[in-house]
Amino acid sequence: MTDKETIKICLVCGDKAIGTNFNVITCESCKVLFRRNALHYESFKCQFGDNCIIDVLRRRFCKKCRLKKCFDVGMKKEWILNDDERKVRRKKIEENRKKRKISQISQSDASNSDTNSQMDTEFSNSLQILEKTSDIDVNDERLNKEIMEIKNYIKSKEILEVSDSVFYKAVEFEFSVVNSMAQPFDKNNLTDIEANRMSELINATQVMTTIMSTHVMSDYQKAVIHEFQQNKVPESANDITKLMAIQLENMAIKTVKMCKMLSGFKILCENDRIALLKYGSIEICTIRSVLTFNFESEYWTFVLDSENSVVLHLELLKQNKKNTFISNRNFLKKIEAVWDSDVVIIDLLTAIVLFNPERPTLQHKELVKLQQHIYMYLLQRYLMSKYRSECEAKSKFLRLLNCLTDLPILNEKVVQNWLEADTKNTMPLMNEICDQNKPNIMS
Repeated sequence: MTDKETIKICLVCGDKAIGTNFNVITCESCKVLFRRNALHYESFKCQFGDNCIIDVLRRRFCKKCRLKKCFDVGMKKEWILNDDERKVRRKKIEENRKKRKISQISQSDASNSDTNSQMDTEFSNSLQILEKTSDIDVNDERLNKEIMEIKNYIKSKEILEVSDSVFYKAVEFEFSVVNSMAQPFDKNNLTDIEANRMSELINATQVMTTIMSTHVMSDYQKAVIHEFQQNKVPESANDITKLMAIQLENMAIKTVKMCKMLSGFKILCENDRIALLKYGSIEICTIRSVLTFNFESEYWTFVLDSENSVVLHLELLKQNKKNTFISNRNFLKKIEAVWDSDVVIIDLLTAIVLFNPERPTLQHKELVKLQQHIYMYLLQRYLMSKYRSECEAKSKFLRLLNCLTDLPILNEKVVQNWLEADTKNTMPLMNEICDQNKPNIMS
């Protein structure tokens, strides 16, 4: 491979570089970010502990960590021109451009054919640009048509069911059409709008990793935790039920906090917000438990407080009256093969499970379904960016959604085990989650 064929790599994010910028070989994106923000570095804050991974896939998630990496690899903010310096530079460039133009005119006077050839080339280049922009199917007629469809839907009170095509169109309208006015669609990189929605979700799910304060725990929870703090190992079905119920209650409280940070959740009516939380808590707890499961030795590590944790072996679930061992193992085996230890994938699946339009008592299923489709779309886009292969990304997407089909079965068994437990009267939140007086969770 010759020097001209060598591909330069951005030292900040790993993308294809355009050249040396501010003393370091970088891509256009990192160059622009550094030029616009390096002088204001101290004003930025990281939401994830100042330890974000910066690569092509995740470079848009945190400006502070990206700028920090820019400085770490040697980019110099002293090389950023101020307004006066930029004016001087532009003036010099303009002067040089005029000199070159005069020189080219004097050289081209000898042959009109050369001028015609140049005009043909410029015209050809313009046609190529027009052809590329025509691929971005954005025009006033299309936008007006889609806006009218959405307005007609909102005004209509007689529509009982909205087809999937409308949801896909609405998602496309939110992420692709409007955004493509500013930049072309790139299947290998997230757009600004997509990255912002992803950042919102990842920021919100951070609360799921926090340790519950004893101030919000019930006396019963404190008593159970105290038992396991004395080096007690869960052995009986009663131990398992109590331990998992505490984990589920804590996860439900964290889920409420997470949802308050999601714009798509806040637009829903109070009835629908309660329904999604009530009937989705067990499934969300199950999908998040993947993060604490040791797939090699088949056990979960449950954090009790800032100093204590307890190990729960998958094998022990065989003791439950409604045996959840097989259902849990099937789910974990399926997701182990496809999630690639990627927390972002679990975060996106959490949102997809949360916005389930089939939950009982929902009043605005269409809005819930729209939010679910948005996160399904983001999962597809994230997988495309991650694997850079449409075939592999689509295969992963279908297999990940297939994992979710096991959750309703687990949900039903957990509910029935709790209703038959001796301790069900001591945990009111768990009772509310498993309440069967309202429409069945599986309906």
